Amino acid sequence: MVITAHIVNRHLYPSNKSACSKAIIQGKFRDEMRSKGIISTDCIQMSAIADNYNLSEALKLSINSDPDILVFSNQHLLFGKIPQI
Repeated sequence: MVITAHIVNRHLYPSNKSACSKAIIQGKFRDEMRSKGIISTDCIQMSAIADNYNLSEALKLSINSDPDILVFSNQHLLFGKIPQI
């Protein structure tokens, strides 16, 4: 199992955190490394993501990056609202 981190590697993908990056999750882990294991995001509500994307944008980026598991561990930030995507 791999859990992504909220970091930027400008050589791989200059504008996204790796938890939301298709270049990292699909490109590096699945295609290049041929990973067959489970890939999970780190919490997409953490400040590294929430300070740069609204929840709808973070969900779209994360879903499109093709992880097996999306992590939401800071539910109090949602105030009970799940955005429509």
